[in-house]
Amino acid sequence: MNKRIEDIDITQESVDDFFRSPEMKQFFKNFKHMLRGRKALESRRGGKMIERTFVDEHKRKLIVRVNRSNIQIHTERKDLLDYRFYLDNIDLLKFLKEQAEKVWKTFTPKEANSFGADYWEFYDKNTDTNGYLEVSKEALVFQSPSDETTLLYQFNKRKMESFIYDMESWFVL
Repeated sequence: MNKRIEDIDITQESVDDFFRSPEMKQFFKNFKHMLRGRKALESRRGGKMIERTFVDEHKRKLIVRVNRSNIQIHTERKDLLDYRFYLDNIDLLKFLKEQAEKVWKTFTPKEANSFGADYWEFYDKNTDTNGYLEVSKEALVFQSPSDETTLLYQFNKRKMESFIYDMESWFVL
């Protein structure tokens, strides 16, 4: 695919998206780490980001990104503030539990006993706003923290423990 440089449509937005991508963030993090004379983070911690896409019966997509410290739920587009993903099967929930057990070695589903453990709300430091997750028997309902990101929700260990605890009360995982 040889294109002349004049034929390539590069916008500031596409360049910004490229540099904000998880892969580029990891690259810059590793580069900064190596400038200090250390080995790349990936080789020391032994793990790449895992990404898997799920599609519901209405053809809506959820992208799950798993890294060494959290599990994120994304959409394909930035402009989706309210997003409903139907649980017509439990593959997504099984995957989330399986990955949580890999990311956090002492992962144990348990009831939420504080606001910090309740998965209803999370804080996104990149946009300095909150995102929300509501669960019904038929769907996960997300409110994205911003229309400037594809991120719908980010689980830490404790929020995932209470989420899986509740899901296990409704489904066999």
